[in-house]
This record gives sequence, C-alpha cells and structure tokens, in this order.
Amino acid sequence: MASIVQRPLNRLRKSDSYKPLHERFGDVSISAPTEGSWNQLQNPRQSSHRGYGNNLARGNSTRSSREHYDTASAPENTTAPARQNSFSMSTLNPRRLSMRLAPRSRHSTEDPDEKEHLHHPDRRTEFAYKPIHQDYSTEVAEKAASRVHDSPRFRYIPADARAAAVSPGSHRYSTNSQHNTQSNYAGTEERENRPRRHHRDSHYEDKYNHYVEPHERSHRPSRTGYRTSGEYSEWAMAAQMNATSSVEKKRIRAAKRMTMTMNDPWGKQGKNSLAGQLWSKTPKNGDVKDDQTYSEMWMGTYPTVPSRILSTGELLSDYLKKNPQLVGKSALDKYGPEIPFLPKILSFSKALPLQVHPDKSLAEQLHKENPDQFNDPNHKPEIAVALSNFELFAGFKPLSEIEAIMKLKPIEQLVPSNQPFDDDLLRELCKTLLTLPPIVVSEIIQSLKDLPEGQFGKHRYIPGMLDRLSKQYTEFDNGNLVAALLMNYMTLGPGEAVCVPADSMHAYLCGDIVECMARSDNVINTGFCPRAERDNVDLFLRALTFKPHGVDEALLPRRKSDKGANGKSDEYAPPFSEFNVLATSLGAGEHETHKAISGPSLLFVTKGSGRLELSEGKSVKTFDLQEGYVYFVGQGVSLDLSTDRGIAVYRPYAE
Repeated sequence: MASIVQRPLNRLRKSDSYKPLHERFGDVSISAPTEGSWNQLQNPRQSSHRGYGNNLARGNSTRSSREHYDTASAPENTTAPARQNSFSMSTLNPRRLSMRLAPRSRHSTEDPDEKEHLHHPDRRTEFAYKPIHQDYSTEVAEKAASRVHDSPRFRYIPADARAAAVSPGSHRYSTNSQHNTQSNYAGTEERENRPRRHHRDSHYEDKYNHYVEPHERSHRPSRTGYRTSGEYSEWAMAAQMNATSSVEKKRIRAAKRMTMTMNDPWGKQGKNSLAGQLWSKTPKNGDVKDDQTYSEMWMGTYPTVPSRILSTGELLSDYLKKNPQLVGKSALDKYGPEIPFLPKILSFSKALPLQVHPDKSLAEQLHKENPDQFNDPNHKPEIAVALSNFELFAGFKPLSEIEAIMKLKPIEQLVPSNQPFDDDLLRELCKTLLTLPPIVVSEIIQSLKDLPEGQFGKHRYIPGMLDRLSKQYTEFDNGNLVAALLMNYMTLGPGEAVCVPADSMHAYLCGDIVECMARSDNVINTGFCPRAERDNVDLFLRALTFKPHGVDEALLPRRKSDKGANGKSDEYAPPFSEFNVLATSLGAGEHETHKAISGPSLLFVTKGSGRLELSEGKSVKTFDLQEGYVYFVGQGVSLDLSTDRGIAVYRPYAE
C-alpha cells in the first residue's frame, strides 16, 4: 500500500488547503467495498471512475452527475450513503489508483456538489488514510467479518507480510478494514523468485502470482467439508525444503497441514475424546467444548474433508497436482498425483453404524448409478490400530458357532429345517434378521436377555451386549441381532490392529483408534442408525462377502519394519496395495531413523513430543513434534526422530 499511495496521499484532492489529508480529516481509514456497497465481484469489469488531471478544468468534470455515477450498479438493498461512499475494486489497480489520487492542477477546483460530497462527515472516511497497525508476528488464518456470495472469506497474513507490503514496486496492498484484506500469500523470497505476470489487473494475482479471472476472485480458500467443528485446524509451523537443483521449482518436501474434525453423535464428548484433544492442542483451534462430541479427525486429499498446507492455505491435493514428483513414480503411475490412502483419528463411545464397503467393481457401478451417495468409484479396505482399549464387531463367526447359537429357543424358528448350514443359509439368515418387523426384534431381544448366560456357551457376552446395544439404539434395531448373534466380537489393546476387507461387515463399539483406508468414502449402512439412514437390505447383502472366519483371522499383526534403521519402528502391512503404516514408539532419550520412502507419506503424533529432522541430499531441516501435529512428507526423504520424554508417531505411506 505504501509504495502505491505514499507520495500522492498528502496531496489528495487539494482545494482551499495545502494541508496533508490526515490533518484535514483526522486519522481515518481507506477501505475497499464493504457490506452494503457494490463490489468488484458483482461488477468485475465496471469502473467509470476517472482521474483528476490537468485537462479537467472546472465545469468539465466527468463527475457532474454524482448520484447517478455512484449508484448506477449498486444493489437495490443498499443505502444511499453506502452506495455513494463505495468505490470499485478495479480503481485499486496501481495505475488507476495513482491517476485517481494525483493532484489537481492549481487552477482546477471542485464544483459545489463535489465539494459538498468530499467534506460530508459521513462520506469522507472512505477516501482518507490511516497507517496500518497489524500483528504480523505469527502466521494466522482468520475468518473475515463479511461474506462474499454467502461463503466465508479467509485472510492469510504471512509472517513476512509487512516486508512484502512495503517493498518497493510491490503491487500488493492492505487495508485497515475488517471487511477486506488482500495479503501476499507467498513469502518475500519466494515471491521474488517467481515470475511476475504483468496485467492491467495484476493486483488480483493469487498467492503464486497466477492471474485470477474476475469471476474466480472469491477470497480463496473457501471452506469445504461437513459436520465440522470450528474453523480449519492450524497446524502450527510449516516446513519448506528446496529442490536440490536451483533450476527446479521450489517444492514442499515436508509441510504441516490443516485438518478438520467431525462431530457425529457416536463420538466421545469433550476432553474424553482423543480426536478432540489432538485437535485442541494444535495452536489457534481453541479449547474442546465439554458439551460437544468429537468423533473423527481426517488427514489427506479426499475432497470431502481435504487438508491444506499451513503456510499457504493451499489444498494439499492441488499442490501435489502442481508437483507430482513429490508422489514418486511408482505411486504416480498407479494412483496419479494423489495420496492413495485416507488416515483418521477416531474416538467413539457408542457403536458406529453397522456397515460394509463395496469392492472395486461394485463401487464403480454404484458411483455411476448414484454419484450423490457414492462419491467415488474406489473400494475402501481399511485397518484400525487401537490407541486405547478397543471393542468392535468384525466379520462372521465360524459357521459351527453360529449354528449352535441359532438352536436357542427364542430364535430356532428363524432357521429353515432340513437344510445344511452353509454360506447360502447364512445369507438367508442374515436377510431374515435384517428384515424382521421392529416389534418382533424387540420381543426376541427380550427373550434372549432372559436366558441364563451359560446357554450361550463361549459367547456368554451376548445377553449383556444385546442390553447395551438396545440402550444405545433402541430394542427395535435389527442390527442388534445381526451383530450379537452372527458377528465376531473383539476386544483389542493399544497397539493391536484389525484388518477389514472392502466387502466385510463391521461395526466399531468403543475406543480411540488410528484408522487408515484406501482413498474412498463409500459406505452402506444397515444398523445402529435411524431407519431413514439405512440402505437397502438387498444392496447391503449384495456387497457383503459371506466368508466366516475366527477372531484370529481378522487380526493384523504388528511386525518389525526394515524402514527403521534403529529397530524402533514396527509396521502394519495389510493385504492390499494402497498403504502400509509405520508405528514408531520412542522412550526418553531415544531416536529412530526412517529410511527414504519412494512414495508419499503422512506423519502424525498421537502422544508425547520430540523433534523431526529431514534430509534430502545435503539439505537438512529440523521441526518440532507435538501431539496433534501432522506432516506431509514427499518421496525420497529420510528423517530422524528424537525425543527427550517419549513420543508415539504413526506414518502411513504408499510405494
């Protein structure tokens, strides 16, 4: 701003006084269009403002019809002072601005109407100047007070914005207005190294100095996602590592990222939620609310709830599309410039919906038929690693165990007689339980609860589980019977994991976990949720694989990883190609080295604190690690982890 208007400001619109403007009108501010005034987004190309020059003598001003001039394109619901008091964003073009604020020739003065307008106490503040007082000590992202087209604005104020704003020849500008702030997204050094594009509207370049068309000027990034808590999480510091060649474009090798939380009713409440705790420990997120549930914290490039790079606010997915070399050739060839997995932190105190995820072929078909419900054509196999005691249902019990349970008096009539107990019968039995009338479901549950536990054999938990589920989702929920009678009930301790194939039925009951899955959000629900939210039973059964297995077959072993040079890292390797997960736990004073990985990875801290040191060639960078911090790490980077008090880190990756 200073480089644009510093010289002409003290001579703005001279009339009968040669005093500087701030002495004539006091300390007031110059502002861009505010609410109630027409703006550049509504009028992207309109600007009939004319400068005051030597050729504009008295009586020849193009501003003779002031009322019509200022209100020609104003919205009908704006007030007359607001319309008169506004000016087009396009007049802030440096050349137009300097022309408009240039001094009049001495023989040229305002006509009476113009003079009255300039000196009106309610109008003059829009055209005066006040030095900007803004705290640039930290990087912040704050929501502006006004809205453009009913979508939130965000202003990003880099730590070096002061230097960028006053650098000679800069086309950036700032205003002391709560309604509009245009800041330099890129740092000074990075901005100087990027080619500038000269355009008559060059002050509308985005943070990477690419021209933004008027219809695209929406104060990006706009907020995306659903069921979210608060604003974007601000992952404290960002790390940038330059490419080894100075000719190559600068690229982020490791970047702290912004994520979002969800607030599903099954989530844990307040500080009891690990997902909420990790979210709240990230700077600028605020405190966890005691009356709010915090269920999930997402990390990755999935478009529903995408992550952003902290230092720029740019979508991580967009950055990877611009810099596909960070993904690595193998992952790029298979999955494109994306992170092919979706990690989450889940905290839940009641059962999640009883669900199944379609396999690849069915997902493609469902996405084609109903893209609103099935957002992508991908399958969704997943793993869940326990961070606390973790209860869940996963897969079917062995057929012999189901057959024994179904001989109990209250439910024996549900099994066809004189038919072998095989997969076909299991499918028929599952459909029968899912389609029972609610009143029949309630009666069966009550009858089973009245039976002695000894009649259930090794599954003595069934009566108590039916009572527990009925209190959570009513005794009329068909899912209560399917889960308790047919599925494996599992309890895991911290560090233990389970693998859930894409076509396997499952429901998580209680705990805090790291969940990682293929990059998809396709799900088919049939229980533990309101009936209106349940999917068609036939579709659910169509997606389901009826392969009974025991609890041991569902467990995913944790093995030592060859990615850890010091033997402090374990690995979860599911039987699908989208990802593996490294888990590193260090005691006080210990350290671990992760060898370079040939694909993208995400690193996040679930407990403790420490330091992260990344190496690429001769370049080394060091960063803090705290609970809740999340980093994207590009391919080909080795890293060292160290701690003084202990730390637990998870790192899903693809190769």
